[in-house]
Amino acid sequence: MMMGIAEVVDGDIKHVSGNEAATRFFGRETNERELREKFVNALSLDLRTPLTAAKMTAQLLSKRLNDQNFIHRSSIKIAEIMDRADSMIQDMLDAGRIRAGEKLPLELAECDLNHLMTETTFTVKLPLK
Repeated sequence: MMMGIAEVVDGDIKHVSGNEAATRFFGRETNERELREKFVNALSLDLRTPLTAAKMTAQLLSKRLNDQNFIHRSSIKIAEIMDRADSMIQDMLDAGRIRAGEKLPLELAECDLNHLMTETTFTVKLPLK
């Protein structure tokens, strides 16, 4: 008995051996796995930047305990940096949920479209015209 799958090629049914079927299936899986690994690696590198910046700012705080203005500005900066890292992690989790077939909640709110477009353009580094 021949094991494998059948596929239709130009209207004809063609038998594909079990080995070839496995190669096709696992080849796709490997490609997906490689893409996921590249995504995780890129995300890890992107996350290191805000985490390193927050760490360096916190280290500077310990050296300038008498400068209240510096402490105030630095604590705000650390919070902004950590918000950025949190947003990146949330984006990754959302992408995983979408891939798993979940629907994301939609939040409707008024916004300044000009500011949103400027911020988005800056984020993806497209030149403004």
